[in-house]
This record gives sequence, C-alpha cells and structure tokens, in this order.
Amino acid sequence: PATSGAEGSPSAAPSAPATQEVEVGPHKLPGTLRRPDGERRPIAVLLVWGSGPHDRDSTIGKAGNKGFKDIAEGLAAEGITSLRFDKRSKAHPELFTEDYTLDDEYFEDVDAALKLLHSEPDLAQAKLFVAGHSQGGMVLPEILKRHPDVAGGISLAGTPRSLFDIIADQQVAAFDAMQIDEKQKQARMKLARQTAELAKKIDSPEDTVPMQLSGMSASYVASLNALDAAGTAKQLHTPMLFLQGEKDQQVFPDPDFAEWKRLLQGHEGVEFRPYPGLNHFFWTSQDLPPREDLDAPAHVSSEVIQDMAEWMHRTAG
Repeated sequence: PATSGAEGSPSAAPSAPATQEVEVGPHKLPGTLRRPDGERRPIAVLLVWGSGPHDRDSTIGKAGNKGFKDIAEGLAAEGITSLRFDKRSKAHPELFTEDYTLDDEYFEDVDAALKLLHSEPDLAQAKLFVAGHSQGGMVLPEILKRHPDVAGGISLAGTPRSLFDIIADQQVAAFDAMQIDEKQKQARMKLARQTAELAKKIDSPEDTVPMQLSGMSASYVASLNALDAAGTAKQLHTPMLFLQGEKDQQVFPDPDFAEWKRLLQGHEGVEFRPYPGLNHFFWTSQDLPPREDLDAPAHVSSEVIQDMAEWMHRTAG
C-alpha cells in the first residue's frame, strides 16, 4: 500500500514533485524546492546562508562539502519541505555596487523566497520556518521581526554580536596561533581591535571604511551597524532554536552562544543545543585551523538535522 502522502495516494499534493527547480525574486535566483519523497507534513523551512557569496548548497572546502544539501535531504526524510537558493552575491556579483546593504544581501531575497513558499498550492497552509547559518543566524531575528507569520527560527552558529567583533576575534585567534615575535603579535591584535571599533562607528554611506575592511562599502557597513540582533531577539515572541558546534572557530561557543543564552534564557519557546566535537558547519572537527577544518569530505551531523526536524514538528503543533 502507498504511504500516506506519497505520490499517487489520496492525500498527495497534485503535481508537486519531490525536487523542483525554482527561481526566487526579481533577480531569478536559481533554487531548489525539496519536498519529501513520501509522507509530507505541512511544514516548510527556508535555508539562509552565511556571509560571502554562497550557492544554494552552501558548498565549501576543497572537498566541495554541501551543508545545505545535507540538511535539505535529511529534513525531507523527516517529512519536511525546504527551499534553498543561490545567494544574490553568488548569482549576480555585478549587482553589488557601492550602495548595497543588508537589504540587497539578505532581506529582499528572503522576502521573495517566503512569498514563493506561500504561493505553492501544497504549502499555502504550511507552517513556515527560517533556518539561518552564521551571518544568516545573525540576521535571523530581523527576518522574524519582518515576518511575524513565520512559525519559528533556527540559528545555526549565529551571533548576537557585531560582525566586526567576530572578525576581530577570528583575527586575534589566528595571530595568537602564529609563530611570530610576541611584540609583533600584540601589535597585530591591537590593530584588529582598533579596526573593529572604527568600523562599528560607521553610520552613513559617506563615512570612510578602514583600509583593513576595504572589501566592504560604507553603505554595507552602516547597514550592519543598524542591525540589532540582540535587542530584536529579546523583543520577539517567535519560537527560536539556537544550535552551536563546540569546536566552532568562526562563531564561538563563548562569547557568542553564551551571549544568546544570557539574553534569552527563560524566554518562552527558546531552546539551546550545543554539539561537542562539531565545527562551524556542523560536521566533525578535525582539530585543524578554521579554513583547513572545512576541507576534508564531510556531512552535517545527522543528530543536528534530527534535532531541527523534531523541534519544527513540535513547534508546528
């Protein structure tokens, strides 16, 4: 007998293939809508990438590991539909001129993606979730604030702190590991901290970005500084799940994950899950430097995917 909700059974959504290629928003960003092969629960999740130009699978490292594809396939096995798509900075880097902001990098395309999910006949009544990785987790509270109809948010290695403090911490950790003269090491660390403080003061497109951050426009930096992940998260009533690899060397168990817990511990509908041995992309750390730790062939921990699925099923009711 056919599984309830499988293709051909009475409760199946008509003409809704398990894997569907889609285009998101006015820039026609290529994406994949991955429905379960069998029983389909009325739940869908949008996967939102971290910083930099990512493809829909969040492909990274020399082995071409595909974290978002792992999550999408794992959630499909748990009856949950997902949408993942190429980031605008990946599909159309030519659009990122001096005046781009977080709206261009994240919010406009997330808006379009959520509308696309709502527009699918079989998902019109589905509970929608958003899962953001790294910087995607940092902007997650703002996404939830803008979309009060979203049923819940999942932060995978997100942070409530400024991106510039994160960059400084990453640089300080890298300098600390270098075999260089101690005086030179301290000077580099001091410059990293000073650069972060200068960057955090930028609030206008007319300001000057520190030379060390010359890849970012003043418009973009100002939009980052206008973001208040911590304050927004505290005011939300949307359920949230915070996940953190304890071997993460890019967004840190302490202070980042610890700060989320300090801010939101006791808030109704907020849960926290640490994962011993997992790195920034939620696969097993090889205890190598940050970039090298992403290079070996790997897959997202099945425990993480199952925890995401269990939480979404429970939160959806």
